[in-house]
Amino acid sequence: MLEICTFDIESSIKAEQAGAERIELCANKPEGGVTPSLGTIIQAKNTLNCPIYVMFRPRGGDFIYSRLEQEQIILDIELALAHKIDGVVVGSLLSNGRIDLDFMEKLKYKFPDTNFTFHRAFDRCSDPKEAIKKLISLGFENILTSGQHPLALSGLKNLEEYIELAAGKINIMVGSGVNPENIPTFYKIGIRNFHFSAGINLKSKMDTMAPNFSGDDGNYPGVNEASIRKARELIETLAKN
Repeated sequence: MLEICTFDIESSIKAEQAGAERIELCANKPEGGVTPSLGTIIQAKNTLNCPIYVMFRPRGGDFIYSRLEQEQIILDIELALAHKIDGVVVGSLLSNGRIDLDFMEKLKYKFPDTNFTFHRAFDRCSDPKEAIKKLISLGFENILTSGQHPLALSGLKNLEEYIELAAGKINIMVGSGVNPENIPTFYKIGIRNFHFSAGINLKSKMDTMAPNFSGDDGNYPGVNEASIRKARELIETLAKN
């Protein structure tokens, strides 16, 4: 499975055309991804054919959410599911670093037939092995992780342990620094689910910039379609061998 993380509708279309099997739709890349607008979600569902999983994160920063923030997440999920999204990407922790099990249970109880991915809040949790067991018991579909390291290549040993502990009951999906060059390394240890943004910086189309904002080049994130195509072809080749 090749999942591409996108932050706008045009990148989502390009990613699907280049071979993405699933889109994780987010907003605000500098914050690491937050909940996209409902308009973006609707536009994506009206345009794309591949499954769309949506990030539900009310803000950047840590993953400890107040009652009001939890209510916001629930409301956002309700609105998005009304427009037939295919999956929910979410994650919440307690101050001691453990998964906020009460909130995760509440979400699964409220949306029982929904596919859930626990995002990279997992890489900040204090007991990842316990977290895997809890997420399996809750019926989560995926855990997105870099093996509790900033870049996944540094977390290979942990990723191997997570795969063994998951025992096919939950997908361990690797993310952070994943690219066509290192996919074979992850594949070798048993990873079959890959997540990356294939990010590039697109040049602004502005011909004239306001002189008082000359330091703002107006560039914005996009996707490297060639990288996505290469990753998809590589994964398919590895699967045949």
